[in-house]
Amino acid sequence: MPGKDSGALLNALKASDPDLDVRIWPEVGNIEDIDYAILWDHPEGELLKYSNLKVIASYGAGVDHIFKDQSLPPQIIITRLVDNTLTRQMSEYIAGVIQNHRLRLTEYREYQAAGVWAPKEVRPEKKICLLGLGNIGRHVAQYLTTIGMTVCGWSLSPKNIDQVTS
Repeated sequence: MPGKDSGALLNALKASDPDLDVRIWPEVGNIEDIDYAILWDHPEGELLKYSNLKVIASYGAGVDHIFKDQSLPPQIIITRLVDNTLTRQMSEYIAGVIQNHRLRLTEYREYQAAGVWAPKEVRPEKKICLLGLGNIGRHVAQYLTTIGMTVCGWSLSPKNIDQVTS
């Protein structure tokens, strides 16, 4: 998978089923044997070669990289993998973006580059609202509450998450 370390995924798949036939692109052997692909940012048109492909799982947040391939056969089922590392990283990233905004860190970097010292008030903490409380959204909401943020969320189905209004 371009841009991804597939070693941990390979180990996890083999641990769950040692007899599982796992192949790493581009050395996939007989492409007629492949009916399931886990991928990230594949080359456009690459999947047309796999005539028996039934399911694609995205190895990362989102599936936009899959849908940008206009040659994708419509009958293929598209799913995504969510693991603890991904959800933790997304939670930390979102918390960092929020704190960057509140603490005005971008402004301070600009002042630093200009050789200016211009202290600013920290922006007051506001309620953080998340659109989507699925696997990743739930984890983000929980993470933000553990660092003292007030969180609300919206989802298509009711969710019960401690300290999160939904």
